[in-house]
Amino acid sequence: AQLQNLRLQLEPHFLFNALNAISAAIYENPRVADEMIGRLSELLRQLLKQDAAQEVTLAREIELLELYTRIMEARLENRLTFSIDVEEKARQALVPQLILQPLVENAIRHGMNLVSMRFDVSVEGRLEDSGLRLAVRDHGPGLPDRLTRGIGLRNTAERLERLYGERQSVRIANADGGGTIVELRVPLR
Repeated sequence: AQLQNLRLQLEPHFLFNALNAISAAIYENPRVADEMIGRLSELLRQLLKQDAAQEVTLAREIELLELYTRIMEARLENRLTFSIDVEEKARQALVPQLILQPLVENAIRHGMNLVSMRFDVSVEGRLEDSGLRLAVRDHGPGLPDRLTRGIGLRNTAERLERLYGERQSVRIANADGGGTIVELRVPLR
């Protein structure tokens, strides 16, 4: 029940943030706002198709993540670069549904490169030591001196703890070369 509650917290949080992005676009560029609504509708349709299982394949998680990033690409137009590098073997591993979306959302929200005014976000997935390593990286200003975990990061860490206990980890750090990296490690299932 606690896991289901955590999962249900994510969907409204994500939905409100997406609607706020659409709201801002309505006045700036109605065509983009219309495109974003269409993409959000497709993402919500896909989420409603999912059953109540806590885990999905990483391949499915990436499909949902790509639908989300298409919404943000419409909003940010040509200022967002998003890349995914996941080993083929890792794509069948099970991960908590919507585990990457809040991390990518944070990378977009806080990870703008202050020189280029662009957003460069990458997701990586690798099998390592009988586990799965997932990393989300941005090229923004890096971590503030005083890091506070918002709803997305707290929820992610708590969900992993409840599902996998001590066999998981969440690490947030300044990335080599600038920006922030969030690494998740989960047991291979």
